[in-house]
Amino acid sequence: MTDWESPQTLGLQASALQKLAFGLFGLYLYEFTTSLTFDWWLIFKKESQRRSLLAQSVKWLYIACRLLGLIASIGIVASSTPSEKLPCSAINKTVNIASLFGIIAATTLLFVRVGSVWRWDKRVTVVFLLMLTANTALSIYSTVQIRSFYQFVSITTPACPISGFNSNIPNVFMNLVTDTGLLCMLFIGLRRWGDARAFGLWNLLWNQGLIYVALFVIVDLPFLVFLFLDLNGIISIMFSLPPALILPIAATRFYRSLTSFTDSRQTYETISIPPAPSRPKPASTLRKPYLNLAFHRRGVEDNANVDESLSAQTFVVILTVESRRASAG
Repeated sequence: MTDWESPQTLGLQASALQKLAFGLFGLYLYEFTTSLTFDWWLIFKKESQRRSLLAQSVKWLYIACRLLGLIASIGIVASSTPSEKLPCSAINKTVNIASLFGIIAATTLLFVRVGSVWRWDKRVTVVFLLMLTANTALSIYSTVQIRSFYQFVSITTPACPISGFNSNIPNVFMNLVTDTGLLCMLFIGLRRWGDARAFGLWNLLWNQGLIYVALFVIVDLPFLVFLFLDLNGIISIMFSLPPALILPIAATRFYRSLTSFTDSRQTYETISIPPAPSRPKPASTLRKPYLNLAFHRRGVEDNANVDESLSAQTFVVILTVESRRASAG
C-alpha cells in the first residue's frame, strides 16, 4: 500500500505538481494574451461605453475573472518552484483567494445568463445571492486557515506544503451545488422556449451549458473527492489547479462568444416575454411564453458585437450570422 507521506512519494508528487503548474500557466497565458484585443475593445471602444449599467457591471466582472485567473496562475508557478527567500504562506494564501474568487466570478457570469432567461425572477436572484454570500464567506475562512512553510519534502526536493487545505471542503461543495443549481435553472428556462430551438441564441446557450456541465464534473468532482480523502497537501493542491484556471477560462470564453462574432453582418433576435398575470388564472387559460423575432440588417462593420439588453420584459442579443442567412432574412 502506498505511503502518501513518505519522502520518496512526496518528492515525486512535488515534481509532478511543478510540471502541471507550468503546463496550466502556459495554457492560461496563451488564453489571456490571445484575447487582449477583445479586452481592449471592451474597455476603451465608445460602443462598449454606451451599454446599460447591468452590461457595464458584467463587463467588469469579466475583466475581474480574467485578472484573478492570471494572479492565480502566476502564484501557482511561484509556489511550485519555492526558494527560501519566497514567503510560502503569503503566496499560497494569495493563490487560494484568487482561485476561489475567480471561480466565484465565473459562477456569477453563469448566473447572468440564467437571470436573463428567467426575466430576473426575484426568487432565483435571492437564492443565488444567498449562496454567493455563503461562498464568499467560506472562501475567506478557508484562506485564513491555510498555513504553508518552506521545507525539503525529500532529500533533494524543496516544496511549500500546505496544512489546513481541507478547510476548502465547505466552499468547494457549496460552489458545486451553486453551479449545479444554476445549470439546472438554465436548462429548465431554455426548455420553456422550445419554439426558439431553431435560432442561434438558444442553441448557443444550450451548448455552452452542456460544456460547462462537462467541465465542472471533470475538474470539480475530483478536487472535492481528494479534499475528502486528504492524502497529503501536495495531492490536494494538484487537484485544485484545474478548476482554479479552467472554469474561469470557460466562463470568459462563453462571455466573449456572446459579445463578439466575426461575420460581416448582424441579425437582431428579440425574445419577448409577456408580463406575468396579476391574478391567478386556471391552468387551462395560462399562456405559454411566446417568441417574437424581428430581423434587421445592418451594414458591414469591422467589429461586430453583441449588446445584451436585459429587462423584465425582453432581452435583446445582437448575433452575427452567415451572410447567406442575413440575406435570407
